[in-house]
Amino acid sequence: MDILLSLKPVYAQAILSGKKRYEFRRAIFKNPSVKKAYIYATAPVSKIVGVFAIGKILSGTPIEIWQKCKKHAGITADAFFKYYQDCQTAFAIQIRCVQNFLKQLDPYLKLPNFRPPQSFCYVREDVFTEKPSLESRLMTIYRTLSLNVLWERPKSLIKEY
Repeated sequence: MDILLSLKPVYAQAILSGKKRYEFRRAIFKNPSVKKAYIYATAPVSKIVGVFAIGKILSGTPIEIWQKCKKHAGITADAFFKYYQDCQTAFAIQIRCVQNFLKQLDPYLKLPNFRPPQSFCYVREDVFTEKPSLESRLMTIYRTLSLNVLWERPKSLIKEY
């Protein structure tokens, strides 16, 4: 099980560039098997732009979380505390192993009845994995067979003296 996180494009870009190493949330997912988070950049991008592995999940008061994460927050203190205004608990998801999608994915093509989540939603692990086309699979088989033939042919041409 993975999750799809909705992020403003500025924060999605900060994650992809490595500037933002923590994603802050007022509520956190409950499923302990979640290992990856897909990044959905909201309008005007409206695409899935990357994925990251989920590291530690920190929780505490907003002040405690800011003190632990501010060096790699990728957000100003003003924006952070405005986001957590009137909240007693803050969560920080550690961002690890970020993968920037060169070809951004259109979630409307992958998920029937897609609606951008308010915060996050659960998704199947393979929902955004590109399956190779039949042509791609046939080319892989062809290359493999061609290499085997090339490796065997010279042996038959070797003459012993």
